[in-house]
Amino acid sequence: ICLSGCLLCIAAEATANLTENYSAQVYLTVKMNNKTVRDVFSYIEKNSEFIFIYQGTKIDLDRKVSIDLNDQPVQTILHEIFAGTNDTYSIKGRQIIVKKSQTKENAEVLSTNQQKKTVTGLLTDSDGNPVIGATVTIKGTTHGVTTDMDGKYILNDVNEGDVIEFRYIGFNTEEKTYKGETNINIRMMEASVGLEDVVVIGYGQQKKESVVSSLNTIGPAELNVKQRNLRNTLAGQIAGVIAVQRSGEPGNDAAAFYIRGQSSYAGGTSALVLVDGVPRSMDDIDVDEIESFTVLKDAAATAVYGAEGANGVVLITSKRGKAQKTSVNFSAQYSIVTPTRMPETLNSYDYLSLYNEALWNDQGNPNKEYFNPQYTDETLEKYRTGIDRDLYPSVNWYDLLQDHT
Repeated sequence: ICLSGCLLCIAAEATANLTENYSAQVYLTVKMNNKTVRDVFSYIEKNSEFIFIYQGTKIDLDRKVSIDLNDQPVQTILHEIFAGTNDTYSIKGRQIIVKKSQTKENAEVLSTNQQKKTVTGLLTDSDGNPVIGATVTIKGTTHGVTTDMDGKYILNDVNEGDVIEFRYIGFNTEEKTYKGETNINIRMMEASVGLEDVVVIGYGQQKKESVVSSLNTIGPAELNVKQRNLRNTLAGQIAGVIAVQRSGEPGNDAAAFYIRGQSSYAGGTSALVLVDGVPRSMDDIDVDEIESFTVLKDAAATAVYGAEGANGVVLITSKRGKAQKTSVNFSAQYSIVTPTRMPETLNSYDYLSLYNEALWNDQGNPNKEYFNPQYTDETLEKYRTGIDRDLYPSVNWYDLLQDHT
């Protein structure tokens, strides 16, 4: 048993030595002009027991080479093939392993990683307020971040020479070429966009031609109608908006308005009014403060507000300060309200007599002995004769107050 084991070990060792020394025993003659590396590999495999192992995507097998060698070991042939390239080879028995130079690859990766840096900064508007939710991206890529509640951002993996874009709705897009700074602060300026080009929608601003939902926008000039209340101004200005003024009493003459009619008879019917994103009463808004006035009417436009927008949504953007010379504007107006027709009124005696008659009609016209009037004949007579003007007054207030105030 021991003798057979020793013979087995000696045989295995001899086989290993033959395998390791195979490359030193093989000499080849290669005469190939302007052939691809793939052709040379095939020739060596065909005329020897060598097998090439490589990753085809990393080795340029279509590179043309010319070789003229007589009776040379395979190492010399391989050296001739890979001279001046980043390819290396190693021989393991009858296997020739070809790969890219790991040293150079690692150096390139390390160099690239060293170039990538992190940039931080702060975005503010012209007044120094932080710009929240602005987009900070590397131009031409999808790599980017948004600013936090303080207007700050942290952008990783930035290379020197990259162009960093800063974007936010309503502001001009700013660009900054990265030159190795660790901190870049940007002051963003408001965009000068005409109201006829951009409309305010539930989640920002959008060009008119790209809006598919139902909405209407009114500019300051259209709202500058001399009315006591902004709601009265809406009458006849917007399609689908119904304004009803139920009273002319001073202080109580604001119109009730509905967007596309009343959507409920039991619940509220008032539209949601947002001024710069904050719910407010329309009665508290001065027309001169308004920059744009948008009415969202259909479900697509109001969906972002959920049940609050069931009766429609009014978005009002107020005017803001601009970087320009100081200007002071003053406007004043006064008006005299005169009724178009004065109603004719009854005196106390006639009014109360008709009131008794209405009660009698309401009770089915019973016999006089079964009818108990609200005002007796004695009381009516006191109103008619004016015997006591304090207890039984009959005053025509229109005549008394007209032209005497």
